[in-house]
Formats: sequence, structure tokens, C-alpha cells
Amino acid sequence: MNTFAMIMSVLGVSLAWLPGLGWLGVGMCFCAVFIAILGMTDTKTQPNAIGMDVAANIVGSVGISWGIAFQVKHAGGKLDAILASFDGPTALTVTIVAFVLFFAAQILGRKINRASGRVIALLALLCLSWSGTTWLTITDRQMTNKSIKVMDH
Repeated sequence: MNTFAMIMSVLGVSLAWLPGLGWLGVGMCFCAVFIAILGMTDTKTQPNAIGMDVAANIVGSVGISWGIAFQVKHAGGKLDAILASFDGPTALTVTIVAFVLFFAAQILGRKINRASGRVIALLALLCLSWSGTTWLTITDRQMTNKSIKVMDH
């Protein structure tokens, strides 16, 4: 399952940037992360297999935010309602905190309570995806505006 999660997250990221079809990539990344969460919190998972779960978690969680941000960009403002109403630095801070909580919940879930670790990890993943998408979109728009202004002068 660990290798499958990693392969699925890489495939998801490779599809995530395509207009429209990117939603399939986002879904693949989400499924990969879900499988990786199950593997990380399962005490039967061997220590040498946890590395693939960690990699799938990183690639998949970044891929979710990245893929949704690309779909928001391709939609040309029609999907702005799904973004959080944060400014850039706040969105980045929330993303980092959610990322740390995402992994901490899985580690604690493996050691203390599997079910609560999984639930907290999934909630942190949702927060991470939402704030990460917002941060990536804000950053992209700021970079695009700066490059347009540079070209005008």
C-alpha cells in the first residue's frame, strides 16, 4: 500500500496542473494521502515502509493545494469563492501550522490512538489544502502583477 500511495501521489501531481483534468489529479493525491495516513497510523506498518508513507504524504498534500490552485487559476476568477479570506502571510502561517499538525497527528495516532490520529490528520489536511491553495493563489497573482508592471515600465 505504501508504494501504491507514493505512485498515486506522483501521478496525481503530474495531472494536477492540466485545466479541468487536474481535478482527477487532485482526487488521486487525496486518495494517496488517505492511504498514507492509514499506513502511518497503523502499528503493523514496518519502519522501513513508513518512508514511502511520509513521501506520499508530502507529495500528495502539496499536490492537492498545488492542483486546486492551478484549477482556480485556469478558472479565471470563477472559483475564487473557495479561497480563504486570508492575506498572504496569514495563509502561509496557517499552512505551515496545519502541515506540522498533519504529521504530528499521524505520529501520535501511531503511538497513542489510531482513530483520533487519523481524524485529526484528515482535518489538518483539509485546513492545509484550503490555506495552501489560498497562499499559492495569492502568491501567483502577486507575482503575475509584478511581472506585468515591470513589462509596462
